[in-house]
Amino acid sequence: MFGTRPGVAPIAKGESSVCPPNQLRIMLVMLSIGFVHEGSLTHLRRAQQLTFLCPTARLQAMSEPPAWRQWEEPAEVLGRAFVLRFEGPTDGRFDVWIWEGKRRRAGSRPYLRAPIRGRDTEEARERALEVLHNYVGLDQFRLLAEEVAAEVAPGARVEIREDARQVIMTLAPPYALRQALAVPRSAILGPDTSESGLRVTIREHLEAQIVLTDR
Repeated sequence: MFGTRPGVAPIAKGESSVCPPNQLRIMLVMLSIGFVHEGSLTHLRRAQQLTFLCPTARLQAMSEPPAWRQWEEPAEVLGRAFVLRFEGPTDGRFDVWIWEGKRRRAGSRPYLRAPIRGRDTEEARERALEVLHNYVGLDQFRLLAEEVAAEVAPGARVEIREDARQVIMTLAPPYALRQALAVPRSAILGPDTSESGLRVTIREHLEAQIVLTDR
């Protein structure tokens, strides 16, 4: 049903996918007709420098998967070590998986359940470090709050929630806070954040607001 174009022979098995010289000359003649009609010999000379691929070659090039790259890089965020594993094609988007520690142990779970994506390696790396900084900063605040709460009210269970602007700390029964502690995210994640300052803030709030509940 589908035949070859006049003057263009099909590619036999074992032949090169680049068009033979006779087919190339035919294509150049066809192109030159259009270029001459437009009065542009410059375009014709440029066309003569092109390498034309037959339909079969074009399909083969389109079906070949891009080269895949994988490598790991160390990173340190707020004093904690991580491993960033990059995965992606040489000319496409990259995924970054993150593990905590100086080395990625076989079978260990990533620090984050989903990869961080970027349009290239630089963007993927920048996004991964930014996300890590947020997660690690909030995680360290939670650990600090639990440590201070254990000193002020042994057995107290800390509950942390957050929104776009602040991190909110409360206590679970049998303790409660008359007023929850709300700390701006910038005070936790900012470059000038002081752990000792946060510790004082948490302790003073707990000592002033903590109460025992009936439950």
